[in-house]
Amino acid sequence: MLRLSYIVVLLFALCGSVSAKEKEYDPTGRKHYAIALHITNPLGLGSKVGAGLEFRKGNSSYIMTYKKFYGAFAHNQYGIEFEKFFKNKRPHQYFIYVKAVMGDTVTFVNTKLSLFGHTQDIVVGPESYAGAGLGVGRRYNFKSLFIDWQLGFKYCFLSGDLAQYDSEYDKARQSMFRLFRFTGPGSIVDAHLTLGLQL
Repeated sequence: MLRLSYIVVLLFALCGSVSAKEKEYDPTGRKHYAIALHITNPLGLGSKVGAGLEFRKGNSSYIMTYKKFYGAFAHNQYGIEFEKFFKNKRPHQYFIYVKAVMGDTVTFVNTKLSLFGHTQDIVVGPESYAGAGLGVGRRYNFKSLFIDWQLGFKYCFLSGDLAQYDSEYDKARQSMFRLFRFTGPGSIVDAHLTLGLQL
């Protein structure tokens, strides 16, 4: 947690180092921020915490992200994302995005789902994974603050996906990691709400 605090402080420092003079204007006369700090939805703090650093050039944005997941699939996730905004003269913009993510040593711990009736002491993993996704979103700009949502699809490949599933462990792994793609970090439905600061 301390390491994450250092990362957030560093990202805020980077945002503060960018002068308002560096903002650009698109053909419609909209003033663009040059850098932004993303913070994951506070409503999701029970399962994850993270941040992202965004660099914008005109109507294109490049974002580096980091998320730390808790719960049944505790691990770190790293990602890169490209967003292309549609031109308009309103303060809020729609965009399309593509992303790539990777995770290190994701482990399924069954007892962390005890509230849902999972009481057996089952641990599956660790495994690494990588994936990609695409979708649409909308950004609501309020001067230096913003809120955006994304909705799309993502698919992740786990390092153990090529196993033959002939042992009891492999069968258990296949069953438990189904949750990874439906409700976990590798969820096929890619839905996010982000808050942030832009300069």
